[in-house]
Amino acid sequence: MKKYISIFAMIITATTAFANFNVKNFGAKGDGTNNDTSAIIAAFTAAESSNSFTEIYFPSGIYKISSSNAYALQFKNLSDLRLKGEGTNSILMVSNPGNGCLGFSYCTNIEIEALTIDYNPLPYTQGTITGVNTNNGTFDLLIDAGYPELSLPYFSAAQSKWGISVDLPRDAYGLWAYFSSSWTNVGTRTWRMKADDPDFLKAHPFSIGDRYIHMARLWTAFDIGCDFCVNIKIKNVDIYASSGLTVGLIYCNKIHINKLNVSLKPGSNRLLSTNGDCVHSAGCTDGLLIENCKFEGMPDDGINIHGRGGVIVSNITDTIKRVGPPRHAYFAIGDEIQILDNKNGGTRGNAQILKAIQIRNVEWEITLDKPFPKLNADWSFGDKLNSISRCGQNSIIKNNSFGAHRGRDILLRSHDILVTSNNFFNPSLAWESVSLENRYTYYAEGPASYNIAISNNTFIGGINRWSWAAPAIGIHSFVTQNNQSPFYDSSNIVIKANTFINIDGAAVDATSVSGVKIIDNTVDTELGIKKVTSPVVLIEKAKNILIDNLKIKDLNPETYAGVHIKNSVSSSPESVIITNLTAKLAPVSKVVKDDRTKIKKLQTNNLF
Repeated sequence: MKKYISIFAMIITATTAFANFNVKNFGAKGDGTNNDTSAIIAAFTAAESSNSFTEIYFPSGIYKISSSNAYALQFKNLSDLRLKGEGTNSILMVSNPGNGCLGFSYCTNIEIEALTIDYNPLPYTQGTITGVNTNNGTFDLLIDAGYPELSLPYFSAAQSKWGISVDLPRDAYGLWAYFSSSWTNVGTRTWRMKADDPDFLKAHPFSIGDRYIHMARLWTAFDIGCDFCVNIKIKNVDIYASSGLTVGLIYCNKIHINKLNVSLKPGSNRLLSTNGDCVHSAGCTDGLLIENCKFEGMPDDGINIHGRGGVIVSNITDTIKRVGPPRHAYFAIGDEIQILDNKNGGTRGNAQILKAIQIRNVEWEITLDKPFPKLNADWSFGDKLNSISRCGQNSIIKNNSFGAHRGRDILLRSHDILVTSNNFFNPSLAWESVSLENRYTYYAEGPASYNIAISNNTFIGGINRWSWAAPAIGIHSFVTQNNQSPFYDSSNIVIKANTFINIDGAAVDATSVSGVKIIDNTVDTELGIKKVTSPVVLIEKAKNILIDNLKIKDLNPETYAGVHIKNSVSSSPESVIITNLTAKLAPVSKVVKDDRTKIKKLQTNNLF
């Protein structure tokens, strides 16, 4: 479209005239009935001839859009463009649930401001469980009046077919994902769902009367999707539904998201907002700034920031390696990568890429700046390669609000990130509010997190609804599905000046980590909140831990300790240092429970 303009020129556009293209001048009706796709594309086409910063303007209205592509509106190689509306009065209504809404690839300087995105028909349906037969692996769903029937073709065509239970009066979204790829109509608005895994349904059965959502989820299209884009700004955008991820950022950089509101549609009886993560960043660089946003009602994570890599499938030489799936990845000269022993755990070392050649869509040949002669090569369990240079590093997440939903509020597999001044309302704590998680045998979405600061946040919980409680802040690394890594994979984590109110699990669970500072935090949990046992701080397979000025008020007998140090923690005196700990606990609880038998002396002072 237009050449990349300088930062100085971008500043000038804020105070000088720029080209404005009103979509209604190109035939868009905005009446919610006529399809406005062609008219909107005509406005974009006309804007291509402009030599200045361009605004595509959406006056108040409901703009029905759809296409046969992945996105209702899909663009490539655009630059210096703003899409602007009138907030919740300017609605982009996607009428094909097989579409994402706005798709951008290889675009520069794109702003999306004061627009609302919704779907009609919705990319999911909802209703009530009226029957369960665990022997046959089926359950019956009575769909609410006005919601889509499962006979609509996009449910069968969905790339992922699953659902969750919801208890909105108690702000509870069910943990379990029920995959169901087939169903039969057995009555008016009633469908018999066949569980893909009958044993899973038997292990986690529904109760009659449970509320349930079934999604027609996409992996390839998002409400706002950006691939290989630079300088993207999303401001004052409201989103009420999505077929896949809400905002998907793949190999982008310079991202600023301000006042993105993902929520249940006001005035509706919807149980779900969007079908996936609210902000999903994979392989991005230069950091993201995510601020003043609200996220609620989704079945997955609020913010998910990670890298993309692959597994070693062939050792061509000591320095030349073939890298394969499972995920589409991108490598470039100068990238720093981390190599993990994917079978046994542990890091083999870091290297810089000197040469990168894409052999096939999901296969690369890379040349490293140092030899690695004995890497495990296997298409499934070869040594894993994580990107250090393309994992959303240097991001800032601040002043956001997280409401009830299924999944984690923030999941980080990255480094050098600040999480500050956010409000986390997670009344059931089935998942961590902030999760720093590494999984060796999972997709190459690392690295294990390091140089992370979590400060001045508020974590609000409630009465536990499960047989366990996840920590508010969890640091974990898994070699297999449930086995913790024996290595100190994460490092240099600062958890400072946070407030934890009525949490039903641990405030902090630090495992497979070195260098954690837990400083100036306050935990205040009312009597009667907890239903399962947990400490306030759990330390396991960790070293170099400092806990200073931790204030605890929790008289629940289920809180068995203020700090629990497991015997997998190093027995050296400097491994755990506790100072200025104030704890008001139940009489049966311990201030510090130390399982280590060979510990010389725990360094503490001013314990109450």
